[in-house]
Amino acid sequence: LGCHRSVCILLHSRWANLDCKFGQSTGRIVFLDVLFGGAPLRFVSAHLPHSGYSMAEYAASLEALEEVERATISSKSHCIIGVDANAVLGSHNDIDNPLFIGQYGIGNRNERGERFASFAHTNHQTVANTMFRKQPAKSWTHRLWSTGEQRQIDFLLVSPSLRNHLQNIRVSDIFQKSDHRPLLLVFKCPEHLGKKSRHCSSLNSKFWNFDVADMEAVECFNESLRTGLSS
Repeated sequence: LGCHRSVCILLHSRWANLDCKFGQSTGRIVFLDVLFGGAPLRFVSAHLPHSGYSMAEYAASLEALEEVERATISSKSHCIIGVDANAVLGSHNDIDNPLFIGQYGIGNRNERGERFASFAHTNHQTVANTMFRKQPAKSWTHRLWSTGEQRQIDFLLVSPSLRNHLQNIRVSDIFQKSDHRPLLLVFKCPEHLGKKSRHCSSLNSKFWNFDVADMEAVECFNESLRTGLSS
């Protein structure tokens, strides 16, 4: 595509028969549009510039992400954004809207965190990490190689239509050799998205109504992925 890319989206084989389309905004932002039960869903993966880049470059990436989110609204899609924000959002403060930033972020908000918080508020995106009480050891998503400091700089955001359907979010230690820990978001599929169609009748039971307590299949997959990555 003529540019460097730092993000991707992995599509599970169970989704192979869905109506889906990949798209790219910049080398830092990609998205997947899926038609599920007659309703459009957009999954976005983004990687915002780290502190080695200027604040102007960071702001430009946020603007590009905002354009993708606005396109989601205009197409009446439901949106989930996974982002390495390279920003510390931290704890809820007095000016935060609790619909968008909850009480359970960790750390002290930095300058990029202020920009990211503004993005969430402006676009009515709920930062799911901040909505569930977790121990700090189960909340951090990034460890600095230089100091070992554990930070929460990776986030999952959901659009208003999905906010009330969030059930849980947790980190995973699947990538032992990485400085980042991935996030697993669990939400109950809204009724208007759960209508059976020729594409999604099996997905509705196997994926969207995922039982958090039944982790055996997930751990099996995690172990096979670890083996593959180490070979």
